[in-house]
Amino acid sequence: MKVKLDKAILPGQSTVFEMNFRSQIPLQTRRSGRDSNEGVDFSMSQWYPKMANYDQRGWYARPYIGREFYAPFGTFDVKISMPKAYVLGGTGVVQNPDEVGHGYGAKQAFGDTLKWHFKAENVHDFAWVADTDYAHDTAITSGGKKIHILYLKQNVQAWGGMKEVAPKILDKLSELFGDYGYPQFTIAQAGDGGMEYPMIIFITGSRGSLQSLLGVTIHEGAHEWFYGMMGSNEMDYAWMDEGFTSYATTEVAGKLLRNQIDPSHAGAFGGILMARKYGFYEPLSTPSDWFATNSGYSTAAYSGGQMIAEMLGYVISPELRDKWFLEYYKKFRFRHPEPHDLELLAEKVSGLQLDWFFDQWTLRNWKNDYTISKLSYNKTEKGYETVIKLKRLGRAAMPIDLQFVLEDGSNQWVNIPLSEMMGHKPVPSEWKVLPAWGWTSPEYTVTIALPQKPLYAEIDPFGLMLDENRLNNISKGKYAYVTKFMNPLQNYSNRYSRVWSLYPAYNSRMGIGFGAQIKGIAPFGDDLLNTQMTLYPILGSYDYQINNLSDALALLNYDFLYEKELGERVGDWRAKLSFDSDQGIVEDRLFVTRNLTPSWDRNKPKRILSVGFTHNDRIIENAYPNKGYIWSDKNVLSGMVLYRVSRGDKLIEALVEFGGASIDKPQFLSDYNSANRFSVKAQRRLLTGKQKSVLARVQAGIGVRNLAPQKRFIAGSPDLENQWRSDAYRTLSSLSAITEVKAFSGVGPVSYGIGGPNEGYYILAGSLLWELTPKFKPALLAPLTANVFAGMATVGDGLLGDAGLALNYNLVSLASLQRWVGQSDVLAGMNLSLKFPFFVTMPRHVDGKNRFAFRYLFGVEHAF
Repeated sequence: MKVKLDKAILPGQSTVFEMNFRSQIPLQTRRSGRDSNEGVDFSMSQWYPKMANYDQRGWYARPYIGREFYAPFGTFDVKISMPKAYVLGGTGVVQNPDEVGHGYGAKQAFGDTLKWHFKAENVHDFAWVADTDYAHDTAITSGGKKIHILYLKQNVQAWGGMKEVAPKILDKLSELFGDYGYPQFTIAQAGDGGMEYPMIIFITGSRGSLQSLLGVTIHEGAHEWFYGMMGSNEMDYAWMDEGFTSYATTEVAGKLLRNQIDPSHAGAFGGILMARKYGFYEPLSTPSDWFATNSGYSTAAYSGGQMIAEMLGYVISPELRDKWFLEYYKKFRFRHPEPHDLELLAEKVSGLQLDWFFDQWTLRNWKNDYTISKLSYNKTEKGYETVIKLKRLGRAAMPIDLQFVLEDGSNQWVNIPLSEMMGHKPVPSEWKVLPAWGWTSPEYTVTIALPQKPLYAEIDPFGLMLDENRLNNISKGKYAYVTKFMNPLQNYSNRYSRVWSLYPAYNSRMGIGFGAQIKGIAPFGDDLLNTQMTLYPILGSYDYQINNLSDALALLNYDFLYEKELGERVGDWRAKLSFDSDQGIVEDRLFVTRNLTPSWDRNKPKRILSVGFTHNDRIIENAYPNKGYIWSDKNVLSGMVLYRVSRGDKLIEALVEFGGASIDKPQFLSDYNSANRFSVKAQRRLLTGKQKSVLARVQAGIGVRNLAPQKRFIAGSPDLENQWRSDAYRTLSSLSAITEVKAFSGVGPVSYGIGGPNEGYYILAGSLLWELTPKFKPALLAPLTANVFAGMATVGDGLLGDAGLALNYNLVSLASLQRWVGQSDVLAGMNLSLKFPFFVTMPRHVDGKNRFAFRYLFGVEHAF
């Protein structure tokens, strides 16, 4: 709304506006409304016409559309009339505590209606909450500021301890960023997530423990500084609030809850680098409502400002950065600072020129990437004369902290300031400061005399500077790798990661074996290597005869997998190359996959296209598996195109495969070697409840009549190829020749065995799964789920069907096994299932019993 003044308001003058307005309170809708999902009656924010701010650029009248805010400071004097049963909390101090009671005053309130009177000074918004079932706790900070805590009474288990922790949070924030400048602070269970307003924060509170509340409480509490008291223009510079608040959250949570001296902000750096790799990163000072994607906005706003604070410490020193934060509070409290104010203040605190820093990190999307060459040295009378060359690969320019690691374990630190700084940051006395690096020069040569032989040199080893590729920050050699034994593979930002492990193996036919596995990964998963080898020197079955070289080679099983990103951005194209040999079957595969939907776009279904080639062969007689399975003894080579669309539980997948061995007129089953087939499968959730839901799945497929056995469709199970590709199923099924282990695909009847009417060159199948997810408190029962299933299919002879109950136990969900699951491909796929098909349509093909009978099947559930 725009109002035309009768006469201008001159500097030093004032005027009064009067407005009557009526509003209908909606159901809880994005931060504001009534009857939230948690049952809070009123969460009142953005509830009144708000005055636009007038700053150095004039009126800022951009409307609020769901992201950020900007408004003038003022004094709010608010009176709210509510039925007596309601407990309120809000911006400001209750002026009539004895009239309203409810924990604000000592007296008990009287009357059917209470008039609450709030007053708040130096605030730019007013929010309030109300509920008839609020519990009201209070606490006092060390500085004498009162804290009100409002929560629904049924959540006392989680919220009861808040009055002990909340003062410590406010005290730590005050210590790091300046004294809390308001007389009171309210923490209220309200809203639809976590949201900040002056003197009050809304957070959802139906959580299991106090610990789960603290992270969001710290974050929203820190907003009282960078949103509340600083009042920066979030609509243009969200990073000045959300980013600095995220920095404060990490600092306070680390120091207060985890006793960390110097908490890491690597997560923010990683988020920005991933945004750049996915292609949705935009400059920090893009107006909040102008970002092309929500992911781009959140990365710039939350991670971007955190990056600025952390890297400013790298440029001017952590001590001066911390001083800068306190000076920022002193100078701009209850004002509206802008980025230029931050820059001038940082220059004043540090004595350095910093326009280049703020310009390139808030206004640009420039790549920052420094590389280091292999160092060389000569031993002289003065020590080790060492030479190393640095190169700037991106457009961004930064000062460099360089560490030399010496043979005796000591370090020599070197600081190379940027010429634009007109100086250098304060450094410890043992550091060496070299001549400034001119920003127009892409290369810099370091020549330095070291007291000991240098092992390697590294740029910014603690990761305080955002660098696109930290792998080239270290001189070449073994020090660029982190190698561990019997540990899960970890992704480091500045090292290649390698793990290796040894393991025993057993196969009922091939006997006892021993294996070794090596895995490696580059930062962000750009390159992934997974290779393992198993040898069975002790035969387990007398009928296994070594008659030729192939029989001997079958005792040596191997898996080799290599994946690599092919494009500059993640998901452009990813290549996967694998060579596998296990239990007499060999397979070679080459696939390239492209994400057709950008990963940051969560509003659209995820579309994936894969194209590739597969070759497999059976190299010995009676190869895996033994019972009922037949695998072609011909070299079957095929091409494949797979297209997959998914969104949540909705899925459609189409597969076209073509090729095979050239057999014109097959005479025996072993001659069935074609790979020509087409398959479509889909999934959709039909009904959801609090702890149960129904999934509907269908599959349709058709191939040529001489389809290779390993590619033939099987009702209730994956085809033999995909069964064999599962390390979990392949291992479990080969442990014993007595117990028959099934492979379940999630669609179609599960009761029928391989061969006969359950296997063929075409399939039409469907399933309904009523999922039951009871919440078990014991850790060992947490991975347990159940479902009632019903499946129908036609594959050849008649209509097959069954129905029953299934119990699933997913080892991946077991917390005590996480370390081993991370090391073992077998454990990672071990989703065990025990099924009880009480009803089958064709019992003669199952066990000869009646249609209704007690039956059970044990196996591994494959991903649908």
